[in-house]
Amino acid sequence: MLVFVLVFNAAYFAVAASSRNNELEYQWNLAVYSSKSTDEATYSEFEQPSANIESDDPDIIALAHSIVKGIKNDYEKARAICKWVSENIWYDFDCLEDKTKRGVNSALDTYQSKRGVCVGYSNLTAALLRAIDIPALIAAGHSVRETRTSEDFFDLSESFRKVNHVWTEAYIDGRWVIMDATWASKNVYQNGTYSRKKASSQAFFDMSLRDLSKSHRYSPNYSAAPYPVDEFKVPYGVESIVDYAFWRNARIRGITMPNSVKSIGNAAFGYCTNLKDVTIPDSVSSIGDYAFFRCTSLNSIIIPNSVTKIGKKAFSGCTELKTIHIPASVISIDKNVFIGTPHVTIIGCADSYAQSYAKANSIPFRLDTRSVPSRCR
Repeated sequence: MLVFVLVFNAAYFAVAASSRNNELEYQWNLAVYSSKSTDEATYSEFEQPSANIESDDPDIIALAHSIVKGIKNDYEKARAICKWVSENIWYDFDCLEDKTKRGVNSALDTYQSKRGVCVGYSNLTAALLRAIDIPALIAAGHSVRETRTSEDFFDLSESFRKVNHVWTEAYIDGRWVIMDATWASKNVYQNGTYSRKKASSQAFFDMSLRDLSKSHRYSPNYSAAPYPVDEFKVPYGVESIVDYAFWRNARIRGITMPNSVKSIGNAAFGYCTNLKDVTIPDSVSSIGDYAFFRCTSLNSIIIPNSVTKIGKKAFSGCTELKTIHIPASVISIDKNVFIGTPHVTIIGCADSYAQSYAKANSIPFRLDTRSVPSRCR
């Protein structure tokens, strides 16, 4: 059977070319979705107006109340709002096709012009929800557009810092309800003309994670959404945490990687300032440049004995890092790995590269006395 590698968010998955299996995509989305906070402080934050989500504007408030008039429960109110946006906003292909044109982004601008791209649809949906005290956030990631093949979804050349689609989620009855008013809309604004192709679809309100995973993939480093906030478990099957995968995710506190992961890319966790607990499996062989750059809450880390190389400034600026266990397998450590990491002590094996490195760079060194003989062979 022919097997090839597909890019999937912060991961490379080997799958059969003859058929596309959404299970790994689903497991990734489930991991991100499940790690979202549902505490009162988090969802209260998403009841408030914010940049481009003007839920306190009188016109937005009046519109929201007119849409939900007579509806008793929040779930049906959210459905009505998603339906209204999909039916009354036109997708701005003129903006999409000419990147030099000013796109309509804010909720108020989208409402007034009656057109926008996904950001406008999502901001307006969120603003209307917040205007009636339903917490709402903008989720982001990658999607398969109608003009792209499903294979394109996994073969993206851009950095994973960049997203190509956003949608809305509302916190109702103890869960985040997923809706995509952009995809539900069949209205088109093109060449300065508004046209309605057909009725909007209701298939994109309260999308299940399995349905979402057929076309949408969460980006875990999108700072406007509350995930991940605690321990994030990368699903089995991920082979690489690619460059910038969790870049500047200030919410993530812990990361556990399965033993399918073979490498940690450049700046994969850079500026994850609340990241404290990291479990690196024995399958990882390399840690990229700036991998944990300025992870200022990181206190201790154990490098497994499968790793042979630690890249440039991988732990630079980790101001709270006290101990790092480096096994005898490591034979390459860039000289600037610990720049701006003043309190670190290297724990390693006698006569190892790590010991020589510590001496050469005036870093405190302590012999590894843990009961893991294989680390020092």
